[in-house]
Amino acid sequence: RQQRLALAGSKQSSNADADASVLSNLLDVAQRKGDKAAVQWAENMSRDATVPGSPSPLSLSRQARFAGHSNRESKIRSILTPARDTSPERRAGITSRGVNDPMLRSRRTAAPQPRLKPNSNSSESSNIGGIKQQFLLAAARAVTDEYQSENGTYFVRKPYLNELLDDEDSKRRWEANGVLDQVEYKKKADIFSPDSLEIVAIVAGDGSVLTLNDASRVRHGRPDGDQTIAWTVFGNVEELDKDLGCIMYIDGNGMEKEYLLDEIYEEAIATRETYCSSRLSA
Repeated sequence: RQQRLALAGSKQSSNADADASVLSNLLDVAQRKGDKAAVQWAENMSRDATVPGSPSPLSLSRQARFAGHSNRESKIRSILTPARDTSPERRAGITSRGVNDPMLRSRRTAAPQPRLKPNSNSSESSNIGGIKQQFLLAAARAVTDEYQSENGTYFVRKPYLNELLDDEDSKRRWEANGVLDQVEYKKKADIFSPDSLEIVAIVAGDGSVLTLNDASRVRHGRPDGDQTIAWTVFGNVEELDKDLGCIMYIDGNGMEKEYLLDEIYEEAIATRETYCSSRLSA
């Protein structure tokens, strides 16, 4: 995890610096011209910012980001149980290794969870550094919630927003995939507590969805046209005694492909930490 964080920090510094500048300028306007002017400035920035859906690269190389995983004594392969029976052709292209396979006994090493400290003044962190709610709301709207890598696209469920202020695509995404409802999430989510934010990953290979909430609670599922997804729930990943597994799928050309679900999880963690640190680096 330390290697991943180091790579994420070094390769995404430009994005973090740009976002830090937004919040720094917001605070400067508030100090010089007052609250109303600061909110107006943030709203102008939000309108001028990149339109929702424009990706910001999560540029970690697959090899460096997951170095060491492929060198373990056993390569874990498990299958996400489909929501319904698949066709014979589909089943023929999927490995049948089950959860009782002895290869699933590789031990997961729990990684320490970093603690982001905005400053040494605890009283400031308790009241969000003296920044009023409308400043944080405006800043949240002015920066991207979307990150991208070769493995998929990652969305941060922004804090301080509600269903009346969010765009329609975002509302649909979180209504379908969010763990908490909007009212609960608005009360709980806080950039000073990365574990409070939810992440949704759309896997590039097969279009499946992985969600991350709390410290390391994960679920994974494939949208099959139903209103709700039949989730495979992994619970607290850092307490598991096995890896999440290698997911097999058939691409549009009929070729058998695979991806490591652990990679998607690691990138979801990196996305959340990057998003929070960029808010706090001013």
